[in-house]
Amino acid sequence: MNKYKIVLYGVNFLLNLKGGEQRIDFFATYLIEAEHPLDAEESALIKLKRDSGLDAIIINEPEDPPSVLIEEIEELDEIDDHVHPSIPFVFLAHEHNRGDQRRSQMDRNRYIEWW
Repeated sequence: MNKYKIVLYGVNFLLNLKGGEQRIDFFATYLIEAEHPLDAEESALIKLKRDSGLDAIIINEPEDPPSVLIEEIEELDEIDDHVHPSIPFVFLAHEHNRGDQRRSQMDRNRYIEWW
């Protein structure tokens, strides 16, 4: 198995938080073992959707969906056994143009709509 670091960039997530609604972007990094880079990307996206708890607080309308972009993929020589497999999120205040610019620069196959 090959080892990969996958950085995901979440764009346009409208969340229902304790202080009210807030639109955020985020980075999430996953360390994945997989045969091929595309398998590693898919595993990271599955882990994000399964483990993040975001589904419970996303309140985007269908015509304004959040997206997840594959920001970076790096093959690693090894994954340190002492490193937690998922590095916590880095949240950012949403800047409308930042996400749109990144999405327009990415190949259509490199990002997915959340639902």
